[in-house]
Formats: sequence, C-alpha cells, structure tokens
Amino acid sequence: MMENNLDFSEEMSKHSRFGEKLRILREIYDVSQQEIADLLGIERSTYTYYELGKTEPSLGTLRKIAYLFHVSADFLLDIPGTANQELQRRVEHIFVVYPEGRKKP
Repeated sequence: MMENNLDFSEEMSKHSRFGEKLRILREIYDVSQQEIADLLGIERSTYTYYELGKTEPSLGTLRKIAYLFHVSADFLLDIPGTANQELQRRVEHIFVVYPEGRKKP
C-alpha cells in the first residue's frame, strides 16, 4: 500500500489562499467579477466560486487567469520559486494587513 504523505490541512489552506489571491488581484486591477468572468468566457457565478474556494478552475482557465493578472500559475497555486517577487510581496502584505480575507475599508 502507498504511504500518504499529503497534509490535507495545508492543501486546504492553499486552496483558500488561491481564492483570496484572485479577489485581491481583481481589486488591485479594479475590475468586477463580471468583467473577469466575461474575459475568461465563464459565468460570473463560476468565477465567484473560484474566489470563495468552492470550486477550482480547469488548467486552461488557470492559464487565462494568470495571463490576465500578469502572474504565474505557480504564484496563484503557492508553488515557491517562480512567482513575480514584487507582486507576491504586495499580495502577502495585503494578507498581513487584511487577515482572513477581510475586505479593505
């Protein structure tokens, strides 16, 4: 039998951070969920579910999201080593200033 070394709590944390990153990036670019959904060719509710962590995009949609926001898929998925360092620093700062995905006042 294969040994399972996955830490699912860490994976779930990364999953929720993906949605938070989408929301923060969308707010940085000052665009609505509907505008992003239209650019991606998906329903607004589908994009909303991405931000809420209720569902995940396909690989093709992930590529489109990364392209639209000028970030790498690695950055969006919390894979270290290849993300745009300045943007990562800005988003991480927002996580510190606005913990738990709290919206800006």
